[in-house]
Amino acid sequence: MAEEVSLHRRVMRALMGRRSAIGRFRSSPECFRALACAMVPLFASLPSEAQEWKRDLRLDVSTIISDNPLLRRRGSETSDITLRTSPSIGLKRDTGRLRFDGRYSPVVVGYLNDTREESLFNLLNAQGTYEVSDRRAYVDGRALINQTFLSPFGSQPSEFATSSLNRTEVRTISLSPYLKGPLSGGGQYLLRNDNSYTTFTSRTVVDITSHRFAGQVNGPTGNALLWSGDASYGITSYGSGSNLVNQSASARLSLNLDPEFVPYVTGGYEYNEFFLAKFSGPRYGGGFRWQPSPRTIVDMGAENRYFGTSFNVDVSYRTRLSLWQLRAYRNDRISQQGGFGAEAVSTREYLSNLLRSRFPDENQRETEVNRLMTTGLLPETLSARSAFSSPRVLLVEAFEPSVALNGLRNTIVLGYFWRKTTPLSSNPGIGTTDVFNVVNGFQQQGVSVSWTHQVTERTSFVAGLDQFETRSILSTTALPARLKTDQSVMRFFVTHQLTPDTTATAGLRFTRVSTDNSSASGFDSRERAIQFTVAHQFF
Repeated sequence: MAEEVSLHRRVMRALMGRRSAIGRFRSSPECFRALACAMVPLFASLPSEAQEWKRDLRLDVSTIISDNPLLRRRGSETSDITLRTSPSIGLKRDTGRLRFDGRYSPVVVGYLNDTREESLFNLLNAQGTYEVSDRRAYVDGRALINQTFLSPFGSQPSEFATSSLNRTEVRTISLSPYLKGPLSGGGQYLLRNDNSYTTFTSRTVVDITSHRFAGQVNGPTGNALLWSGDASYGITSYGSGSNLVNQSASARLSLNLDPEFVPYVTGGYEYNEFFLAKFSGPRYGGGFRWQPSPRTIVDMGAENRYFGTSFNVDVSYRTRLSLWQLRAYRNDRISQQGGFGAEAVSTREYLSNLLRSRFPDENQRETEVNRLMTTGLLPETLSARSAFSSPRVLLVEAFEPSVALNGLRNTIVLGYFWRKTTPLSSNPGIGTTDVFNVVNGFQQQGVSVSWTHQVTERTSFVAGLDQFETRSILSTTALPARLKTDQSVMRFFVTHQLTPDTTATAGLRFTRVSTDNSSASGFDSRERAIQFTVAHQFF
């Protein structure tokens, strides 16, 4: 392992031309780098056919020439040349008792002129299910590592080579044993215990521990009137501070006369204890699921809750060359663990649904999705960045339409979002980062656009824009300050397929961040960068 790390250091020194940037490694990046170097040969030698594993290994190397990689305010810019290296290791299995899908993509960033220390950013998304006993007992496991941001009013660059003190790493591991099986008379039962633990690299955010116990019973499916019932108890702890407790029990009746249109009603009771405040009372509502064709699905529902009316709208319409989706919701968010802020739409999942008609075979569809993600330099999520950190219970209202168009030579992906976030609970007083110490709430809106044009069979042109705005609703400070942040990223790239497994990319990127605070001086910064990338798919 030491030889692997030493070799990687020599390569980095040769490419960067300096020793000082390599000499300042922190212990955590050293461990992750050594682990990655040790895993690659083991990963490559894994007998995929015998063990029914599907392997994937990719390497991206980029050189970025930037006039302001630290996003300093105008007049204080410092230019630098950045080297970014990112291997991507994936494993997948969906046979036997074990189902697993995981991908680890570390990103190593070094700065030639030493504007800052070399950094390591970890990205991991792995989930699996193990069947302990035949169709009775199971265990779900998940591990997530993501790079996100602390404040919605701070800079949130999309490129890892663009530095931001607002960025932090969030790591979540969860384990969920559960039992499910049939009941006499044709029903089914489910008993589940979800446990998760989340940590952050930032010292201003405390760890989160969550436990949830849930049970569900479904009646026979062949009747005209379908019934089900569920109950849950959850507790979430923030560091050594107070706990959040939520309990609920409800029943659901569905009318199963027409398979295309199924209406339902719900009723139950909930009890919530949010630090010093308690909220309890009945919850009731209804909705429907309408599926007039395999390509059209409409899910709508509303419910009376302790904070008022909650609702959820999920509409999807698919043609051979397009996919149209609409998500709108108003609901509470108990913990930061479900996406660390408002949820985002996965671009890969979106493209997979778009291509379902043209590529019925799952493997062929996955190959085409990977090609579009690579040649189009598409972001992993359609929704623009809107992350933040807060230990409170939040009310999130959102409207998120999106569309994807895929022709023979052009692919267009467009996503828009509008969100309003307000706190439902008080601050637990645990000394963690909390934007609601300054504002009573905020609104966000943004758009993400990507256009890929296939100039020739091996060459494509890519243009994209990510733009979003965060605006405070009302300040809680003595001076009624209005906070506002605008951020935008434009990119123009040309990609060329050198070989069936190697792609080269060159292009321009423009970043702008502007803040406005009525009680203090604003902040305006911009970055202009030239980027060259070579990506190789090993297998």
